[in-house]
Amino acid sequence: MIGVDTSLLVTILTDDDPQAISWYESNLDFADALHLASSKRCETFATFDRAIIKKAQRFSSTEMITP
Repeated sequence: MIGVDTSLLVTILTDDDPQAISWYESNLDFADALHLASSKRCETFATFDRAIIKKAQRFSSTEMITP
């Protein structure tokens, strides 16, 4: 079994993006927080997940669409 420092893992996964960590701490799903943070330079975020569209409106001004 390999031991992993979880704070190091989170830093690597989030590219040290405090926004993704903050959103996760505000009850946004971890994967959703990562995807949303990585799309902050995009004009539109397309997803089939309607739940993230509802939740993400609280956190991001990026346009969310369902293709």
